[in-house]
Amino acid sequence: MGDKPSGTVNLGRVKRLPLAAALLASVLAFSACGDSGPAGSRPAASVGDRTIETAEVTEAFEKFEDSPGFDQLSQQQGESQARRLFEQSYVSQLIRRYVLRAEAEEMNIDISDDQLSARLEEIKAQFQGDETAFLDALKQQGLTEAELDELVTDQLIEQELRKKVTGDLTPSDQELRAYYEDHLDDYKEVRASHILVEEMALAENLSDQLEAAPKGEMVSLFGRLAAKESTEPNAKESRGDLGWASPSNYVVPFANALEELEIGEISGPVQTEFGFHLIRLTGRRTRPFGAAKAEIAQTVGGSRSDKAWQEYLVEAYESAGVEVNPRYGEFDLETQQVVNATAEDVPGAEEGGGGP
Repeated sequence: MGDKPSGTVNLGRVKRLPLAAALLASVLAFSACGDSGPAGSRPAASVGDRTIETAEVTEAFEKFEDSPGFDQLSQQQGESQARRLFEQSYVSQLIRRYVLRAEAEEMNIDISDDQLSARLEEIKAQFQGDETAFLDALKQQGLTEAELDELVTDQLIEQELRKKVTGDLTPSDQELRAYYEDHLDDYKEVRASHILVEEMALAENLSDQLEAAPKGEMVSLFGRLAAKESTEPNAKESRGDLGWASPSNYVVPFANALEELEIGEISGPVQTEFGFHLIRLTGRRTRPFGAAKAEIAQTVGGSRSDKAWQEYLVEAYESAGVEVNPRYGEFDLETQQVVNATAEDVPGAEEGGGGP
């Protein structure tokens, strides 16, 4: 496998989005500073004993400059900023490649041809067998198929590393239960029905009908009116029933009205951005732990996994000895990106770039 990417891709999204969208959504990068002075004679960056030469970065930019992707980025950012963004992101991508591939080697992680082929087929499948559309998407960003292979290999390596680092962080049932008890308010739910209409006059008329209905007939009347008058999709089938939901799922005026109702009570007309509602509260409950357990595991486990992965990355980058030529900015250890230096970081530097 080679070591050079032609551009950068939001690798976390390659699997889920059509390649064209994934490539166009990428953050691309360049530094607008020139080569004069001591900084210009230095490599663009180094990772331990590996160097990223300025000529390599310039060559990558010149290739990207000829692609439609650069035209699009330039229209959004201006040519100077687009150039700076491209190069900063390119250097960041190479640094990450060198750091994480070294980590993978130490952990005996190797990406097989079958793994790479399977992921590439997932990407190509987004184009429904249209090879021309796939190749056009690559051309849009100035990428070759070989360069895409490298970017996808980076993604697979990072996924395997993350599994190794976070694999033993699954929270116990006891931890999940404790989280549930500490966040009970998050699992409170209400069940309601409503009639949604466009005009206040109609809402008031329906409200009057419900108030005048005999107590034993009010519920059935509410359902009939919802089926007949409500503009809510599927109201005829649901008869206005919204099912169980967290109050936070509703817009504020609707949620506030629910809070004021007793079970079985119907509100007067409530105006929201959708129109005028008559709301009937039919139940309140706290979602049982068993029903919430999977969601809690994702919340607790995901947070713990993210924290452990970030801590691992910071340590890996620190150990790798990353240095960046000030021409391109400075390296931000927390985000693992090359960013613009400020006057506070480098005396004489200004946010947004340097001179030619």
